[in-house]
Amino acid sequence: MKWILIAAGLVLTACSSRETLDEIEGHAAGPPDGYGRLFILIEDNVGGPYIREDTSRHPLRDFELEAYAASVRMDEEVSTGEESIRAAELAPNQKVRLELEEPIERKSTSLERYLTYQPRFIPGVEHARLEAEPYSTEELYTFYEPLQEEDYRILTTEAESAEWTLYFSSFREHLQERERLSVEFLEGQEQEVMDARFTLLTSNGPILETNDPEEIAGAFPNP
Repeated sequence: MKWILIAAGLVLTACSSRETLDEIEGHAAGPPDGYGRLFILIEDNVGGPYIREDTSRHPLRDFELEAYAASVRMDEEVSTGEESIRAAELAPNQKVRLELEEPIERKSTSLERYLTYQPRFIPGVEHARLEAEPYSTEELYTFYEPLQEEDYRILTTEAESAEWTLYFSSFREHLQERERLSVEFLEGQEQEVMDARFTLLTSNGPILETNDPEEIAGAFPNP
């Protein structure tokens, strides 16, 4: 009878050790890259806890971040609490949590360029489980917000086409000197969390959400 109790105790101990695995939470840079690496940002001194798309390839001064890279298959199942998606469907800035196979030493990394342009220096971790929170409009907007005050960005749920590209190009006549405009045609989860067909972003966040593209011209300072 004693050996049965001992065996049960060993099982409970093993379960407890799995429950106390180290974990990290942060925002994903998007789906795994071509090498099967999923990059997770904890925080940096450019966008805080958020990945920013509007960054330069050029060297950054005193750029530091805490981020990690995990080997993740594109078809790995990721639970969002509400449903399951594939890792290939993860959206940029989506909040994720990694349960790790062993404790890690948390540390900052200094890079000469932004995370997405110099990922090979990000420390790797081995994970036992990958989870994500449902994607949000705030995470989408923060990813695409321009960093420069004179820049504008249009997000749209429309499919990319020559017609739409030409149409959006016509808005450049409303820009003042040094102002720039870019357009993002969204897909997947990014498209699903949009509240309207079109959103116009500045460095201060969204200034227009509309289903009527003709309203966009009126949102510029020089309509």
